[in-house]
Amino acid sequence: MYFSHDITILMSRLIVIAFMVFCYEQENLVRWFHLMKFSFINKDNMALWMSQVTNIIRG
Repeated sequence: MYFSHDITILMSRLIVIAFMVFCYEQENLVRWFHLMKFSFINKDNMALWMSQVTNIIRG
């Protein structure tokens, strides 16, 4: 199945919004906010951001 670049960006933003809702009441909300800001400023580093998100999820 083929996904265009726009759909990929849309899906990544939806994932970020889902994590925002999930972490809304968490104490690490500030850290998530900084990661999101980092990811939107440096869109080329999305893979690095996703690896950081995975590390946070794993603890």
